[in-house]
Amino acid sequence: MHKLKSNYDRFFLITKSVFKNRINSFDNFYCYRNRPKMSDCQIIAFTVTGESLVINSEAFLWAKIKSVHADDFPNLIDRSNFNRRRNRLYPLIEELNKTIASYLNDGEDCFLVDSTPNLFARTPVNKEIRFAKKTLKRLPAKDIQR
Repeated sequence: MHKLKSNYDRFFLITKSVFKNRINSFDNFYCYRNRPKMSDCQIIAFTVTGESLVINSEAFLWAKIKSVHADDFPNLIDRSNFNRRRNRLYPLIEELNKTIASYLNDGEDCFLVDSTPNLFARTPVNKEIRFAKKTLKRLPAKDIQR
């Protein structure tokens, strides 16, 4: 999490450069009655930063920012407002992701897909699951007539 601010700054500059012809002087795509604390480009950069650092829990991200990185993000808005604006900006976030991916994958013909590990084989916490028990209380009958 110590690289959060530096990654955010990089993605903010990338966002501004990709959408430079579509944003206004306040780095917003849409006109707002009152000037928001965070611009649209900042919302997009914040979202892409969280995705790039593989932070799966939004609650964990916000708790870390408010506790550890509070000085780095003084204009942070509340989560509900952030989520509302992020949902509105979702097509632009996807466009930015595709632009970055095409830049990174230029000329590549072999790709490595890294997915979430399959936790099916691990012993779960819930011991009532039948396949995870070491000893079964009821075993099937051995004499099965067909």
